[in-house]
Amino acid sequence: MESKELKDYVKQKPNYKVFDTWNMRLGIYSLSGTDTTKWINRTLKNVGSPPVIYEETQAEQTALEFQKLFFNKGYMDVQVDFVPTFKKKKVSLTYNIYPNEPYYISKLEYEIQDEKIKEIVLADTTHSIVKTGMIFDGNELNLERTRITNKLREQGYYSFTKENIHCFADSFHVSHQVKLKISIRNIPFGVQIVDTIQSKNIQQNVYYVNNVYFLVDDGSRNARRRGTEPSLRDTLLHEDYYIIQRNNTFRPSFLLQNCFIRPHSRYNETDVSATYNSLASLQALQYANIRFQETDSAVVDCYISLTSSKTQTASISLEGTNSAGDLGVAGSISYQHRNIFKASDVFNIKLRGAYEALSGSISDLLKNSYKEIGTETSVIFPKFQFPFLNKDLKKRLRASTEYGLAFGWQERPEYERIVFSGSWKYNWSINNGRFRHSISPLFFDYVHIPRMTKTFEDDLNQYPALLHSFEDHVISGVSYSYYTSNLGFPSSKKSLYSIKAAVETSGNLLYGISTLSNAGKNDKGQYRLFDVPISQYIKGDFDFAKTHIIDQDNSLTYHIGVGLAYPYKNATIMPFEKRYYSGGANSVRGWSVRTLGPGTYQYTGQALDYANQAGDIRLDMNIEWRSHIFWLFQLAGYIDAGNIWTIKSYESQPGGVFKFNEFYKQIAASYGLGLRLDFNYFLIRLDTGIKAYDPGLPNDPWVMFKPKFSRDFALHFAIGYPF
Repeated sequence: MESKELKDYVKQKPNYKVFDTWNMRLGIYSLSGTDTTKWINRTLKNVGSPPVIYEETQAEQTALEFQKLFFNKGYMDVQVDFVPTFKKKKVSLTYNIYPNEPYYISKLEYEIQDEKIKEIVLADTTHSIVKTGMIFDGNELNLERTRITNKLREQGYYSFTKENIHCFADSFHVSHQVKLKISIRNIPFGVQIVDTIQSKNIQQNVYYVNNVYFLVDDGSRNARRRGTEPSLRDTLLHEDYYIIQRNNTFRPSFLLQNCFIRPHSRYNETDVSATYNSLASLQALQYANIRFQETDSAVVDCYISLTSSKTQTASISLEGTNSAGDLGVAGSISYQHRNIFKASDVFNIKLRGAYEALSGSISDLLKNSYKEIGTETSVIFPKFQFPFLNKDLKKRLRASTEYGLAFGWQERPEYERIVFSGSWKYNWSINNGRFRHSISPLFFDYVHIPRMTKTFEDDLNQYPALLHSFEDHVISGVSYSYYTSNLGFPSSKKSLYSIKAAVETSGNLLYGISTLSNAGKNDKGQYRLFDVPISQYIKGDFDFAKTHIIDQDNSLTYHIGVGLAYPYKNATIMPFEKRYYSGGANSVRGWSVRTLGPGTYQYTGQALDYANQAGDIRLDMNIEWRSHIFWLFQLAGYIDAGNIWTIKSYESQPGGVFKFNEFYKQIAASYGLGLRLDFNYFLIRLDTGIKAYDPGLPNDPWVMFKPKFSRDFALHFAIGYPF
């Protein structure tokens, strides 16, 4: 048994220590004075924690709780005592637990009154949690009772509850063995039946669903006013389902698509859960409730009450900008409709614009003004829109289909740039959302540069990575991503993990068509689409993070992330927007964003040099101890390591290429402390980073021994955890 599980039963715990060393709360409490009329004293007392005064009765109660815990785990001869050790004004408690030999289940038998129930239970014993030879554990017995109950409710036994199952144990002290009998009665234990003849005739019936009613918004309220059953005069009958809704809020086919409870069929608890989960995932619904009412012997009617959420929302944002002294303004208008086609289809559109007065920059090029206009729009359908999939599979697969388009126009004195993007994506999850998949059969980005000054073009020639972003090009391909986490599942109480993986490829289809059609190439040997070069590459990412829950106030998290991007055939370099960068709030925090790597490459200080600090391989490794201080505040201590590299050697990025015999010497490292404000639904954090090992200084990389504040310190403000 883990010590963490035992800590939950301790009645008196020592004062909490931040990072398990700093008794901060007690120190704050000690600063308060005795005059509680002063607000400062009251504040310090509320923020801090008073000293825990030792009480022997509490220690005795803790020992008793330990004894009950081990007894329930099958250690029926357990003995527990405690030894206090006094030193000055402090006491240390040592609990001695002698579990002795556990009791094992030597024989397991069933006593089941109903023959049909007996047949179902005995046919499924291979999935039984309780088996002969295992330790007699009360928790496992409760899990087995739950499993049997769920199994029977899946088979139509609507009125069956866990109280119908009782376990009788006959223990033998000499042999430490238990004979276990699982008894399943037709009536719950404790229910008194005076007439013994009536008791013998009571049976557990298989229930059937008669009618299914959808009560939407006002329809449900009106139905409740009239009584338990809606009036057929106000009801639409659609494929044996009764639908009451006042304003035709939802299409009948949409409601049926998200309902797995079928009229005139046997009751199944799994269908009820599937309906709940499906309805809960819909943005157009604020509330959903399912209830059953008996209308006859072993017959129930189902009432699904739905409350729609606010359909339309709009927002406006306006902000001032200051980029190196250049003042400007930016704003956006967003609109969302959560039920545009009466099937919880979500329509989004966003218009954005920006204007900046430029005071001057490199070679006096960046002057006058910068203007940007853009729009993004998408439609999300809460179903799998694909023509050849089985209708039942589409229904049971909790999926959504998303179509998106975006347009952006930018103008500066030295260039004009237009970007047009589109995507087609499927998202679905299985196992109650634990495993999430996303696949995009098609995404594309078209970049067009109508105008560019000769001076700016000459400057770009020094930065091949950035030059590609200012040339006409097409990115078109497919992508897939996978995510899983145990957040919200029972195992997350001890440790929490998440896995993210993604792969995307671009240009293969267009390259194949160009090859087969003998399309001409440009002067760089590239195939084109409408005279625009095709970007061809493959890219993959993998991230793993795990959090060990030390106690309710402390956790230890570690993370590793790797990525690889490779241009080939029609491309010699990755598109700039698809390359990796390092440093920043979610990477190696001793460096500002886009200032680390690749390899041993060091920032030169030139304005466009950020384009050279990008690569094709990434590595991130982090370990972080998170500790609650008081109220909403957390403190975190961490060590980060990582870097980026290029796959191919580029003249403008000396020292950036990945080499197996050198890369480990080029892994940067930093450390730091962070302050967080946790509001549960979102987290604000302020992280510091101090360089420890800088591969960009090959002659003296261990900067932690000779730190320079201006060079080796970074500050980051971010929303949410870094991993």
